[in-house]
Amino acid sequence: MPRVMPEAVIDGVRWLTYDEMAEALGIGRESARVLTQRKRWSRRAGNDGKARIGVPDEEIAARNDAPNGARSDARNATPNAAPDDARNEAAPLELIELRVLNARLEAQIEALKAIAVAEREQTERERQAERERSERERQLLEKAIEEARAERNRWAAQAEQVVATVDPLKSTIEVLKAALEAERGRLSELRDERDRWRTAATVRRSWWPWRRSA
Repeated sequence: MPRVMPEAVIDGVRWLTYDEMAEALGIGRESARVLTQRKRWSRRAGNDGKARIGVPDEEIAARNDAPNGARSDARNATPNAAPDDARNEAAPLELIELRVLNARLEAQIEALKAIAVAEREQTERERQAERERSERERQLLEKAIEEARAERNRWAAQAEQVVATVDPLKSTIEVLKAALEAERGRLSELRDERDRWRTAATVRRSWWPWRRSA
Protein backbone atom coordinates (compact mmCIF):
# COMPACT_ATOMS: atom_id res chain seq x y z
CA MET A 1 0.00 0.00 0.00
CA PRO A 2 1.38 3.51 -0.85
CA ARG A 3 2.15 5.76 2.03
CA VAL A 4 -0.45 8.44 2.67
CA MET A 5 1.18 11.84 3.19
CA PRO A 6 -0.36 14.46 5.47
CA GLU A 7 0.11 17.36 3.05
CA ALA A 8 -2.88 18.61 1.09
CA VAL A 9 -3.15 17.99 -2.59
CA ILE A 10 -3.69 21.15 -4.64
CA ASP A 11 -4.42 20.79 -8.35
CA GLY A 12 -2.97 17.30 -8.34
CA VAL A 13 0.30 18.42 -6.69
CA ARG A 14 1.52 17.27 -3.27
CA TRP A 15 3.97 19.55 -1.43
CA LEU A 16 6.62 17.38 0.25
CA THR A 17 10.01 17.85 1.85
CA TYR A 18 12.95 16.03 0.31
CA ASP A 19 12.72 13.35 2.96
CA GLU A 20 8.97 12.96 2.42
CA MET A 21 9.47 12.95 -1.31
CA ALA A 22 12.15 10.28 -1.08
CA GLU A 23 9.84 8.18 1.11
CA ALA A 24 6.85 8.69 -1.17
CA LEU A 25 8.74 7.86 -4.36
CA GLY A 26 10.85 5.14 -2.87
CA ILE A 27 14.18 6.75 -3.75
CA GLY A 28 17.10 8.24 -1.89
CA ARG A 29 17.13 11.83 -0.67
CA GLU A 30 19.89 12.82 -3.10
CA SER A 31 18.00 11.18 -5.93
CA ALA A 32 14.98 13.25 -4.90
CA ARG A 33 17.04 16.41 -5.30
CA VAL A 34 18.30 15.34 -8.72
CA LEU A 35 14.81 14.37 -9.83
CA THR A 36 13.46 17.76 -8.69
CA GLN A 37 16.08 19.56 -10.76
CA ARG A 38 15.49 17.39 -13.80
CA LYS A 39 11.71 17.68 -13.65
CA ARG A 40 11.94 21.35 -12.69
CA TRP A 41 9.27 20.96 -10.02
CA SER A 42 8.28 24.03 -8.10
CA ARG A 43 9.74 24.74 -4.67
CA ARG A 44 8.47 26.79 -1.76
CA ALA A 45 9.13 27.20 1.95
CA GLY A 46 6.81 25.40 4.34
CA ASN A 47 5.53 26.68 7.67
CA ASP A 48 8.31 24.78 9.40
CA GLY A 49 10.94 26.58 7.30
CA LYS A 50 11.81 23.49 5.28
CA ALA A 51 11.80 23.53 1.50
CA ARG A 52 8.85 21.70 -0.02
CA ILE A 53 8.63 20.35 -3.56
CA GLY A 54 5.47 20.26 -5.61
CA VAL A 55 5.35 16.58 -6.64
CA PRO A 56 2.55 15.58 -9.02
CA ASP A 57 0.24 12.87 -7.63
CA GLU A 58 0.60 10.91 -10.81
CA GLU A 59 4.36 10.69 -10.25
CA ILE A 60 3.79 9.32 -6.74
CA ALA A 61 1.19 6.90 -8.06
CA ALA A 62 3.49 5.69 -10.81
CA ARG A 63 6.31 5.11 -8.34
CA ASN A 64 4.05 3.31 -5.88
CA ASP A 65 2.93 0.95 -8.61
CA ALA A 66 6.56 -0.17 -9.14
CA PRO A 67 7.65 -3.61 -7.79
CA ASN A 68 8.37 -3.72 -4.09
CA GLY A 69 11.93 -4.94 -4.68
CA ALA A 70 12.83 -1.93 -6.79
CA ARG A 71 11.26 0.43 -4.25
CA SER A 72 13.12 -1.23 -1.41
CA ASP A 73 16.47 -1.05 -3.19
CA ALA A 74 15.96 2.61 -4.01
CA ARG A 75 14.81 3.45 -0.48
CA ASN A 76 17.84 1.73 1.09
CA ALA A 77 20.35 3.58 -1.12
CA THR A 78 22.61 5.94 0.84
CA PRO A 79 22.43 9.67 0.07
CA ASN A 80 26.09 9.75 -0.95
CA ALA A 81 25.75 6.79 -3.28
CA ALA A 82 22.90 7.69 -5.64
CA PRO A 83 21.63 5.00 -8.04
CA ASP A 84 22.91 4.86 -11.56
CA ASP A 85 19.68 6.27 -12.90
CA ALA A 86 20.01 9.28 -10.57
CA ARG A 87 23.54 9.89 -11.79
CA ASN A 88 22.32 9.53 -15.34
CA GLU A 89 19.56 12.02 -14.57
CA ALA A 90 22.08 14.46 -13.06
CA ALA A 91 24.36 14.30 -16.09
CA PRO A 92 21.94 16.05 -18.49
CA LEU A 93 21.33 18.77 -15.91
CA GLU A 94 25.03 19.39 -15.54
CA LEU A 95 25.39 19.37 -19.32
CA ILE A 96 22.59 21.92 -19.65
CA GLU A 97 24.18 24.11 -17.00
CA LEU A 98 27.52 23.87 -18.78
CA ARG A 99 25.90 24.76 -22.07
CA VAL A 100 24.13 27.73 -20.52
CA LEU A 101 27.38 28.85 -18.89
CA ASN A 102 29.21 28.38 -22.16
CA ALA A 103 26.57 30.40 -24.01
CA ARG A 104 26.89 33.19 -21.45
CA LEU A 105 30.66 33.17 -21.75
CA GLU A 106 30.45 33.24 -25.53
CA ALA A 107 28.01 36.15 -25.35
CA GLN A 108 30.37 37.99 -23.01
CA ILE A 109 33.30 37.25 -25.32
CA GLU A 110 31.36 38.56 -28.32
CA ALA A 111 30.41 41.66 -26.35
CA LEU A 112 34.05 42.21 -25.40
CA LYS A 113 35.09 41.70 -29.01
CA ALA A 114 32.53 44.28 -30.11
CA ILE A 115 33.82 46.71 -27.48
CA ALA A 116 37.40 46.07 -28.59
CA VAL A 117 36.47 46.68 -32.23
CA ALA A 118 34.65 49.89 -31.30
CA GLU A 119 37.60 51.06 -29.20
CA ARG A 120 40.02 50.22 -32.01
CA GLU A 121 37.89 52.09 -34.54
CA GLN A 122 37.59 55.06 -32.20
CA THR A 123 41.36 55.06 -31.66
CA GLU A 124 41.95 54.89 -35.40
CA ARG A 125 39.55 57.78 -35.97
CA GLU A 126 41.33 59.84 -33.34
CA ARG A 127 44.71 59.01 -34.88
CA GLN A 128 43.43 59.94 -38.33
CA ALA A 129 42.04 63.22 -37.00
CA GLU A 130 45.39 63.92 -35.32
CA ARG A 131 47.26 63.16 -38.55
CA GLU A 132 44.96 65.46 -40.50
CA ARG A 133 45.36 68.22 -37.91
CA SER A 134 49.15 67.83 -38.00
CA GLU A 135 49.08 67.96 -41.80
CA ARG A 136 46.99 71.14 -41.76
CA GLU A 137 49.35 72.75 -39.25
CA ARG A 138 52.36 71.73 -41.36
CA GLN A 139 50.80 73.24 -44.47
CA LEU A 140 49.96 76.46 -42.63
CA LEU A 141 53.52 76.64 -41.28
CA GLU A 142 55.01 76.10 -44.72
CA LYS A 143 52.71 78.77 -46.15
CA ALA A 144 53.74 81.20 -43.41
CA ILE A 145 57.41 80.46 -44.10
CA GLU A 146 56.94 81.03 -47.83
CA GLU A 147 55.11 84.30 -47.18
CA ALA A 148 57.88 85.43 -44.83
CA ARG A 149 60.51 84.57 -47.43
CA ALA A 150 58.58 86.44 -50.13
CA GLU A 151 58.24 89.47 -47.83
CA ARG A 152 61.96 89.34 -47.03
CA ASN A 153 62.84 89.16 -50.73
CA ARG A 154 60.50 92.06 -51.49
CA TRP A 155 62.14 94.23 -48.86
CA ALA A 156 65.58 93.18 -50.06
CA ALA A 157 64.67 94.20 -53.63
CA GLN A 158 63.36 97.54 -52.39
CA ALA A 159 66.55 98.08 -50.41
CA GLU A 160 68.63 97.34 -53.50
CA GLN A 161 66.55 99.84 -55.47
CA VAL A 162 67.08 102.46 -52.80
CA VAL A 163 70.81 101.81 -52.79
CA ALA A 164 70.89 101.94 -56.56
CA THR A 165 69.06 105.27 -56.45
CA VAL A 166 71.13 106.78 -53.63
CA ASP A 167 74.54 106.01 -55.15
CA PRO A 168 73.97 108.16 -58.26
CA LEU A 169 72.55 110.89 -56.05
CA LYS A 170 75.69 110.77 -53.96
CA SER A 171 77.80 111.15 -57.09
CA THR A 172 75.65 114.05 -58.27
CA ILE A 173 75.94 115.72 -54.90
CA GLU A 174 79.71 115.38 -55.00
CA VAL A 175 79.80 116.90 -58.48
CA LEU A 176 77.59 119.77 -57.38
CA LYS A 177 79.79 120.34 -54.35
CA ALA A 178 82.85 120.47 -56.58
CA ALA A 179 81.12 122.88 -58.97
CA LEU A 180 80.05 125.05 -56.05
CA GLU A 181 83.61 125.18 -54.74
CA ALA A 182 84.83 126.11 -58.20
CA GLU A 183 82.26 128.88 -58.45
CA ARG A 184 83.27 130.13 -55.03
CA GLY A 185 86.89 130.20 -56.16
CA ARG A 186 86.00 132.15 -59.31
CA LEU A 187 83.90 134.51 -57.22
CA SER A 188 86.83 135.06 -54.90
CA GLU A 189 89.12 135.74 -57.88
CA LEU A 190 86.59 138.15 -59.33
CA ARG A 191 86.39 139.98 -56.03
CA ASP A 192 90.18 140.19 -55.87
CA GLU A 193 90.28 141.47 -59.45
CA ARG A 194 87.62 144.03 -58.63
CA ASP A 195 89.57 145.21 -55.62
CA ARG A 196 92.73 145.62 -57.74
CA TRP A 197 90.86 147.64 -60.30
CA ARG A 198 89.41 149.87 -57.62
CA THR A 199 92.84 150.47 -56.14
CA ALA A 200 94.33 151.20 -59.55
CA ALA A 201 91.51 153.56 -60.42
CA THR A 202 91.99 155.44 -57.18
CA VAL A 203 95.74 155.91 -57.84
CA ARG A 204 95.17 157.29 -61.36
CA ARG A 205 92.63 159.81 -60.20
CA SER A 206 95.06 161.16 -57.61
CA TRP A 207 97.97 161.44 -60.16
CA TRP A 208 96.20 163.29 -62.98
CA PRO A 209 95.31 166.33 -61.01
CA TRP A 210 98.93 166.67 -59.91
CA ARG A 211 100.11 166.74 -63.51
CA ARG A 212 97.62 169.49 -64.42
CA SER A 213 98.78 171.60 -61.57
CA ALA A 214 102.42 171.32 -62.63
